[in-house]
Amino acid sequence: MTHMTKALLIDDDQKLGDLLKNYLKSFDIDLSVVNDPRKAIETINRKDPDLLILDVMMPHIKGFELCKMIRQESDKPIIILSARGEADDKIKRH
Repeated sequence: MTHMTKALLIDDDQKLGDLLKNYLKSFDIDLSVVNDPRKAIETINRKDPDLLILDVMMPHIKGFELCKMIRQESDKPIIILSARGEADDKIKRH
């Protein structure tokens, strides 16, 4: 039996979540989606994903702020998604 990697996408864009979920399935990645960043920590604790994917621009909590909150509780790998290309954003990712 093949082990599927469990990933969690935290992004307010449901269409992107659906697209990524279907795409990543072909790579044996089981993607769950949370559209409200305020529910992210609780969902991470409940689902225990292997990997996290965060959007930078979300309502209520921005991606970098959420990343800091997650880092206080977890050392899981985090991928940051951004349509932005500003230098400040690139520096924050490193």
